[in-house]
Amino acid sequence: MKNTNMKTLLITMIFCIFFTFMCKPETEESAYKYLPGTYVTTQESGCHVTITLTKTTNGIRYKIKGKKIHKTGMLKIYENYLNYGDFETEITDPSKGLLTLQNYGNSMNPFHHIKECDVKYLKFYKQ
Repeated sequence: MKNTNMKTLLITMIFCIFFTFMCKPETEESAYKYLPGTYVTTQESGCHVTITLTKTTNGIRYKIKGKKIHKTGMLKIYENYLNYGDFETEITDPSKGLLTLQNYGNSMNPFHHIKECDVKYLKFYKQ
């Protein structure tokens, strides 16, 4: 019985390792195909903020611009999220060019990323 448990454990571990390394989520290489461009907020958000993503030899560079925000830097890509240093957007629908940002939190997790926008979720659409 002990031998059977060890075989099952070994097979499970090999399976997990295989899928961890072979089935990679979003990578920077595949993001080069559809991410670069300019994304803007909708009128429903009550503010105008743009995110511009540009290909460079070192990766993808971002520029975020609004009335009270101006940030630039190198983009980091994690699965379905894009990291801009202080905050992340979710790649909601790559085929439609939609990024979503949770703009502020709650009393247990207080934050407010883009203060000029007073909506909880900002949707950025690719132009």
